[in-house]
Amino acid sequence: MKKYLYATTAIIGVTAVATGANAQGLDVNVGGFSNTYYGIAEHNGINGDDTRELAMQEVELRLTGSVTLDNGVEVGGFFSNEIEGNTAEADEQYVYMAGSFGTIQLGAQNNAAYQTNAGGSQAYAAGVPVNSGWGAVQDLTGDYGGGFLTPGVSTFLDLANDANGVVYKSPRMAGFQLAGSWHPDSSQGANPSSQADFFTHVDDNTQQNNMISAGLNFSRDFNGIGIDASAGYATEDRTGQDDPNQYQFSLGASMAGFSFGGGVGIQDSDDSQDGEAYALGGAYSIGPWTAGVNGIYSEVEGNIANSDEDERMAITGGLDYAMGPGITLSSGVTYGEFDNEEGTDPEVITATLGASVSF
Repeated sequence: MKKYLYATTAIIGVTAVATGANAQGLDVNVGGFSNTYYGIAEHNGINGDDTRELAMQEVELRLTGSVTLDNGVEVGGFFSNEIEGNTAEADEQYVYMAGSFGTIQLGAQNNAAYQTNAGGSQAYAAGVPVNSGWGAVQDLTGDYGGGFLTPGVSTFLDLANDANGVVYKSPRMAGFQLAGSWHPDSSQGANPSSQADFFTHVDDNTQQNNMISAGLNFSRDFNGIGIDASAGYATEDRTGQDDPNQYQFSLGASMAGFSFGGGVGIQDSDDSQDGEAYALGGAYSIGPWTAGVNGIYSEVEGNIANSDEDERMAITGGLDYAMGPGITLSSGVTYGEFDNEEGTDPEVITATLGASVSF
């Protein structure tokens, strides 16, 4: 019953916003980014001690556009595709309507808790972002099997990465913003063909479904001291096991070139990703230069048949140079270690150089 109530509410809300408005069309912009890194790694682990060369590229192309209707409502879209290598994979793809009522987003996107995450340690760092969903960084810090957007690799959590859903964000008042979301089929991401151009019939007996999420974000400047904080929660229906619960918290502060922050991610579930992650970071910026350090420690269930847990620690120190708007050269040294249930406990230390370009 609850899924039909949510769906009806969303449809009524969108119809009420759009009815009676006129527009000439959206002004479309093309943008995106490219992150490219090279380096060398010294491994001590599962396959013995050896030195490995590193190469990594992440490229994303984005189409954005918006128009303001006669009734003052802004209508727009955000369509993103990852295009590195010889494949193209859909990322976030949604339309939005924004006004005095807040913002409604419809389409493939992360949940409310993820979208309102204040950034914590990762927003205040330089070099390679070890607290992130970057699969390449996961590989960089050791042979570790933590799941994407789970406590195994990050404090940024989401039970249904970029699944088709509805997100609402309230207007920001006194620095606070509240958000909520519903993803009817949380077993699907943004790319599967089952969501391409027709209705997806969710099988409640075999699929993850009905992901509900809420997030609270605070951002405000107090006489030159910037404060950012957030708290988020998500759950979904699962067949044959208890419904999982995800919690994420973040806090950051900045002043006179100094910035620091931290984040916590917790998942309570009956699978290998049950566990928690803790991250800290700090940086100092002067002119075009930023030096910083950030690290993460995580502990997850891993093999559920084993009573032990998988533990991972990664820390990086970096130096960034902003060549110009949207162009940053980045360098860093990263250390990672993984204490797994099998007792192999690999370690790795890496040195990287790279460039990030956004357009």
